[in-house]
Amino acid sequence: MSDLRYALRTLRASPGLTLTATLTLGLGIGATTTIFTWADALVLHPFPLVHELARLVWVRLRGPSGGVQDIVSYADYLDWREQARSFEGGLVATRIEPFGLRQPGQASPAERVWGQLVSANYFDVLGVPPLLGRGFAPEEASRPGGAPVVVISDALWRRRFGADPGIVGKEILLNNHSLTVIGVAPARFRGTTAGLGFVLWTPITMQPVLGAYSKLESRRERWLEVFGRLRSNVALEQARAQLRAIGLRIAAAHPEVEGRVPWATLFTEAGTQATFGSPLVVLLGMTAVVLLIVCANLANLLLGRAATRQRDLAIRVALGASRGRLVRELLRESSALALLGGLVGIVMAWWGRGLLGAAFPPSPLPLDVAPTVNARSLVLAAGLALITLLLFGVLPALQASRVAPQATLKDGGGSGRRSPLRGGFVVAEVALAVIALTSAGLFLHSWREVHHVDPGFRDPAHVLLVSTNLQLAGFGDSAAPVLVQQLVDRARALPGVRRASVASTVPLGFGGWDSWDVGVENYTPQRGEGMTFLSNRVGPDYFATMGIPIVRGRAIGLEDRAAATPVTVVSETFAHRFWPRRDAVGQHIRLASRLLTVVGVATDGKYRDLTELPRPFLYLAFAQFPVPEVTLHLRTVGEPGALVGAVRREFASVDPGLPFLDPRTLEESMGAAVFLPRLVSTLLSGFAAVALALAAMGLYSVIAYAVTQRTREVGIRRALGSGTRDVALLFLRRGAVLTAVGLTFGIAGALAVGQLLRHQLFGVQPADPVALGGTALIIGGAALLASYLPARRAAKVDPMVALRYE
Repeated sequence: MSDLRYALRTLRASPGLTLTATLTLGLGIGATTTIFTWADALVLHPFPLVHELARLVWVRLRGPSGGVQDIVSYADYLDWREQARSFEGGLVATRIEPFGLRQPGQASPAERVWGQLVSANYFDVLGVPPLLGRGFAPEEASRPGGAPVVVISDALWRRRFGADPGIVGKEILLNNHSLTVIGVAPARFRGTTAGLGFVLWTPITMQPVLGAYSKLESRRERWLEVFGRLRSNVALEQARAQLRAIGLRIAAAHPEVEGRVPWATLFTEAGTQATFGSPLVVLLGMTAVVLLIVCANLANLLLGRAATRQRDLAIRVALGASRGRLVRELLRESSALALLGGLVGIVMAWWGRGLLGAAFPPSPLPLDVAPTVNARSLVLAAGLALITLLLFGVLPALQASRVAPQATLKDGGGSGRRSPLRGGFVVAEVALAVIALTSAGLFLHSWREVHHVDPGFRDPAHVLLVSTNLQLAGFGDSAAPVLVQQLVDRARALPGVRRASVASTVPLGFGGWDSWDVGVENYTPQRGEGMTFLSNRVGPDYFATMGIPIVRGRAIGLEDRAAATPVTVVSETFAHRFWPRRDAVGQHIRLASRLLTVVGVATDGKYRDLTELPRPFLYLAFAQFPVPEVTLHLRTVGEPGALVGAVRREFASVDPGLPFLDPRTLEESMGAAVFLPRLVSTLLSGFAAVALALAAMGLYSVIAYAVTQRTREVGIRRALGSGTRDVALLFLRRGAVLTAVGLTFGIAGALAVGQLLRHQLFGVQPADPVALGGTALIIGGAALLASYLPARRAAKVDPMVALRYE
């Protein structure tokens, strides 16, 4: 503590160095800790209260071609649950659902909340006991209609019920049906979908009551996610083999499953872990690069500071101080800087923890991305402070402690010696900056390519989207076509609306897609060929509203009513795959038990991701395949936001209880598809700019220090006739050599890193000449400026002043 107090007093005497070192070190530690905090919340520990997450697996359907489908039917789930013995507590089924929540006697419209339909063993398998009350009993989810009970979240309990300790046993209304609260979940439990936060859970057998129609009977109706906990003595491959055997038995008894068998995937290989894992690793790598550059800069600063104390250190050695004592004294300041930098880093991480959630685009889903600076984050920050101390403190201390007292005192301090260590640190900084800039350049180029991909529709900035859910207002599927058409007609009549239509799903948004097992007339699938395709249920004028061209036939129109012949419009890829030498219009496909006529072919589009390959796709008539949850699409003449109030009034005029949900433009909705590449590119660019600035500062400090150390030599050269140009070139050459060596190592490292990143790039090669060439020019320009400024100062040295320097 005495050493630490002395070090702090010493640093206080040099406020410029202390402030610079603390802020740059805090920036490096804070950035790394922030990204780690994000990774901890989304990838490493997305479900903090779940017991032994490593043994949890998702069970999905794997088709003959190897493709995996996330959702399964209730009938399949029951067969799996009865026959699978590899899972502790049995398999669990879940379904994400929005609900209309009201309290008894509440006259205002229902509040939309998000919850999960779950099997009775949900909380038991997860190992999450309720905070109040209890979980579900087996008999409460054993028959269709179930038991009208619900477990609510701690957040909902506090927000809507004021943390009432007597909440258990009270009634709430979901979709106008009364349910009894039997428990309150723990505060940190948000469900089993990472990144989303749910506020209630009710038995899955309540679906026929809370939904528009029953989904419990049909084996073709796939709508559930299934997971389980492996028994401690069962390996993943054993569970997969058992599930496959069960799936083959089911396929033999039920041909409609078309050869699909269950397949187990670890929780840690799916969800946000799969989506965010690689990008966050890239960002962590970049922050590590920045931190290394910070350490190299600080090491150079401390070497320069130690050089000015050579005479003082030589006197101490002459008086009997050991080398170990000198190292300890020099490390005092480094330790104090590491401590201050670590504290600043923790403050920065605390501030930056919420940036990820703020960066997410608007979504109808209950996004819950709120990373916290927990004990793991604090341990990381402390560890980084210790590691940086070793990196920037030990080498300068060892170098400076090698003092020869006689020589140092004789020449007035030994300031004329050149330290190769300083040049080595600059080379490392330049090389690391090259890697950082090249990586950022690759991702920026990739983002530009993604941004320019044609999504398949036109001018999304002038399409207003407003969603509704008839089920939340108590309407069934049978009422959907009439109510929806009333909404469309009223909205179309508004001034400023050019076209209007509806669809069940918005492309490139956060919502899920319908998928259908399709049979094509007169077509026999090849062995292992997948025949499950995505679809959208759309209303009349949808294609014109979205700007999706019809290349053959016609679009879905008013004539495609519920009682009319079922029709579909297919994508070009669908048509080319199944009717390569025939006209697709007039052909037939089968969905479930219904035969549909192809009336048109639309251009291919992007549905889930801008980087996806063209895929077969179906458009169905909404009136013939109604669903309660739809989105109104309005193409406007002017600013879409100006129409939100008028559209809200039209909703109320159709029915006062009709939910008016998530008004946004199609362009804003597309933010879901470009969010991650845009976020990664933006952060990488920011980190790369910091790396460039730090590398330039490092080079500047080395050249400036050399000018200071060689002032007497410069004076002699000038007195002997050297011109300003000769003196400037002397120092510019030093900077050029260090930069060239750093560029050489950096480009080699950038090529290696580019190969590691190749799977995350779109439309750009790892050895992209634009990124490499641009990086070399930027680094070269920054290095030239950083070398020129001190070289120019050296060239203006007055010989008489320089010779009186000492």
